[in-house]
Amino acid sequence: MKRRFTHLKGGFMAAIFLLSMVLVFVPAPASASQFTNIQCKFTMSSQEVDVSPGQSGIITYNGEVEVNIVPSSPNPAIVQMTASAQGWPTAISPSTMIFTGAGGKQTFQVSVAVPNFTPFTSNGQLKLDGLLSQGATIKSCTTNAIIKIIQYFRLNVISDQPYMEIAPGDIGNFVVTVDNLGNGADEFEILIDNADDLGQQGWISPPTTIKRVELGQPGTVNLQFQSPQQWTPWKNDVQPIKIKVISSYSKGSDKVEQAIFFDYALFVRQKGFYIDGFDPVFAIIALAGMAAMVQKRRLNTREDEDE
Repeated sequence: MKRRFTHLKGGFMAAIFLLSMVLVFVPAPASASQFTNIQCKFTMSSQEVDVSPGQSGIITYNGEVEVNIVPSSPNPAIVQMTASAQGWPTAISPSTMIFTGAGGKQTFQVSVAVPNFTPFTSNGQLKLDGLLSQGATIKSCTTNAIIKIIQYFRLNVISDQPYMEIAPGDIGNFVVTVDNLGNGADEFEILIDNADDLGQQGWISPPTTIKRVELGQPGTVNLQFQSPQQWTPWKNDVQPIKIKVISSYSKGSDKVEQAIFFDYALFVRQKGFYIDGFDPVFAIIALAGMAAMVQKRRLNTREDEDE
């Protein structure tokens, strides 16, 4: 009985030993680094582009693709690269990469042509996709970058009635339109550039006006002027009113060297005791002639009395 128990004990121990050997030699799950893989990235996550009139609007991003081939294989790994930027034209170079041996790193460039006049608020996203194929192995990578649109500032000023005639002391109202030709909303300062000269002559000018104008929209401003109170006989002068319109947002921008502005001129003729076709020079000559005739008549009268 004791001998039989010893045999059973020995068999049980052998079974445990064999089971432990199986457990020891079961291969561990392979990690991701033990398979062929691909990584791609841009060296800069965002850049700014100038889309103002006359600029190319082209921005270029540099990047890198890294491929690890495990196990090392004589068959090359081919990577196809594609790029997109919400419909804007893109070009990538090179578009195809070949990796051999254990793989390695290669660089690429992506250029994007952002259209002129693109709104300032329409920042774009550049997307790069890489597809690796090596026999039956297919891997992919994706990376993104931001395209920031620089705001530029343009404006135009016009009035349907840049000239008017008013009587002394009357108020003249000019309607001026400011067109926002930039690629974003802006605030415009409308000021009278020769206000000091007008004030010395007795004119009353409006204060500086601030007008917010949305992208691609016109802004209308009413400018009221009061002419001098005194009447001036035979005056037929045209008074220029010089307007300066300044882009407020451009003054705070580090993208322009100086504030963007537009000069415009209005004209007012102040009506006095002026009769169309009547020249005061002739009146003076006529008065002088009459005075000479009166003086001559007096002299003739005195001569008659002396005789």
